[in-house]
Amino acid sequence: MKNIILFIIAIAISGNTLCQWTQLNSGTGQKLEDIDCPSTNVCYVAGDAGTILKTTDGGQTWVSKTNGLDVTEYYNSIDCIDENTCFTAHGNGGLYKTTDGGDTWVEKNMPAGSITKIFMTNSSIGYASPVGAYLKTIDGGENWTWETSSLHFGTNTSIFFFNQDTGYFAFGDATDMGVIKTTDGGNNWSYSLTGISCPPKALHFSTISFGILVGSDGCAYRTTDQGASWDTLNTGTSKILEDIWCVDEDTCYIVGSTGASMLKTTDGGNTWASDLGSAPSANYLSIDFPSQNVGYAVGWGGTIIKKDYSTGFGELKDNSPSINIFPNPATEETIIYYAANNSSFNKSHFEVFDVLGKKVSSQELNQGNNKLKNNDLFSGMYLYTVVSDNTILQTGKLMVN
Repeated sequence: MKNIILFIIAIAISGNTLCQWTQLNSGTGQKLEDIDCPSTNVCYVAGDAGTILKTTDGGQTWVSKTNGLDVTEYYNSIDCIDENTCFTAHGNGGLYKTTDGGDTWVEKNMPAGSITKIFMTNSSIGYASPVGAYLKTIDGGENWTWETSSLHFGTNTSIFFFNQDTGYFAFGDATDMGVIKTTDGGNNWSYSLTGISCPPKALHFSTISFGILVGSDGCAYRTTDQGASWDTLNTGTSKILEDIWCVDEDTCYIVGSTGASMLKTTDGGNTWASDLGSAPSANYLSIDFPSQNVGYAVGWGGTIIKKDYSTGFGELKDNSPSINIFPNPATEETIIYYAANNSSFNKSHFEVFDVLGKKVSSQELNQGNNKLKNNDLFSGMYLYTVVSDNTILQTGKLMVN
């Protein structure tokens, strides 16, 4: 075990050089608009010319899944509830559902035109965004109702719901741009962010408090208080930022146009740097991390890339718990936020090792916030692991000041 820990530490110190983005063979040259991965090995991709692709082996092979679809349309959004149940929509308003892993798709009646995004909060409740309002389903997508609000919706570019009650729409057009929020499942809405400088493109929250909005001209905004206030971030680019994914409150990835193909922050958005490595520079349009250790991105020319932090550590279990460590660096104490959605992860431990591989701290994790007292730790760098039944769920560096 000690040799394994030393090996992990060596990788952590070297900046995870073995965990670069690598290109996958999609088998198509079509523009790929959106990706959703219900697990680390199963992903669905939507794109132009009737393109719907699926992988069940972590991206090694991709199979076309278009039975029942109008293959003359371009599909710009896909969202999955689980590995077998997904929704996809095309630019002329058609919305389809599969319940058999993409083998067959069934069209659903939609009282609207062009759909830009779909977001299912659970197996029953979901939202779709046409221009000027939104659509909602409460019966698993069988029926959709046109919902209106006194607020200005504009062109909805992104939807994000943290749960079935709390969610956000990003919107932008010639008259207004910003973010609106609901805390009661869409019955009431309020402005969360207004007066921004560029059309928004994507919004993502890693916790109910922490989220980042990105858009054209390299603009980005961050909230750390559930959307009550937002501060402007400097991404270092003026390119179009198409999508963002935050795996925790420190680490986020942005994909966008050539020149800003992949940006990464490890300090919550204060600084950004290119993270493409040897992956191709391309116009990337969508990014998804089904776990904190595995991520995918798609874009023009059939490009699909993957980053896999589990390489060399063994395969991590699907549906891994949500784990956030903050503050990091820390002084008196560190908070470990732990949320397991699978009973097999109820017995997990947070273990801390020094740079020589010696275990200096270990504690069982409970649901919610757990406190790690740093009084017995010297200032410096440590490695932490979250372990469940001899499976490493997450590793990282812990800095103590």
